[in-house]
Amino acid sequence: MIPDPIVFNANELLYAAMRAARGVAEAGYYPKRSPRNVKVAGRAGITTCEAMFAEMSQGGRFSEHDCFVARCAATALCGGDIEAGSLVDEQWLLTVELNVFLELVKNQKSQQRIQHLLDTGKPLRN
Repeated sequence: MIPDPIVFNANELLYAAMRAARGVAEAGYYPKRSPRNVKVAGRAGITTCEAMFAEMSQGGRFSEHDCFVARCAATALCGGDIEAGSLVDEQWLLTVELNVFLELVKNQKSQQRIQHLLDTGKPLRN
């Protein structure tokens, strides 16, 4: 493996990067293809996670909003609301992740958490 080059003059950085990119392109490099079929846990995985979140909530370790955030994360990680063992492509997973992120951002309590973290540098437990 060839180490990354060191460029001492910042004005030459772009030139060096372009030369490196052209070099790998001329050598026949192309990015690896994304996995076409990824087996996901789906609804069953989300349900399993929700059971753990309910226990944490009952134990006082999770607030209602913590459960909401955790469910959103579980949905993205488990591939969305589909059958367990389904095969999905990368675009499916990215779409599920985007939808969950938008759901989180639209939530008022999430917005409060973001603003509090930006203002104070400390997390808000609401």
